[in-house]
Amino acid sequence: MRKRSEQRIIRKQVQKKLESFSLLLVESSSITSFSRYIRGALGMSLGQLSARLGVAPSTASELEKREEKGNITLNRLRDLADALECDVQYTFVPRKSIQEIVEDQAKKKSIKSMSMSDTHMSLEDQKVTTDFETRLEDLVDDYKYSKYLWDSDD
Repeated sequence: MRKRSEQRIIRKQVQKKLESFSLLLVESSSITSFSRYIRGALGMSLGQLSARLGVAPSTASELEKREEKGNITLNRLRDLADALECDVQYTFVPRKSIQEIVEDQAKKKSIKSMSMSDTHMSLEDQKVTTDFETRLEDLVDDYKYSKYLWDSDD
């Protein structure tokens, strides 16, 4: 596991790079088929696309429909993009910031851990002297950089 300072820097760098993808996602959310969208902008007919793909027009139409439904293979998507003089950029765009995802996971792990330790301590007739929020904050900070952050709780 990397040191905290290293991990903090990496997370910031990744977040900065991903911000432009998030903007693109918002801007393109109304586009259901990029191939149809680009083909229209190029002024290319379905027949012309099918000729460039070397397939029947019905197959080209089916490829566009499959792209729209999200059940096209990456290889076929690349073929479609290539016929449109485009490249496919496959990426993951986090729904929240990297920091928020890490914080949420650390908080889940911390609450579960605190609950288990509180149960054990009460069984042993011991009391926790630190308030819940302080304990939670400290534990979340530890978990954010722990190699166990993403381990299953099973």
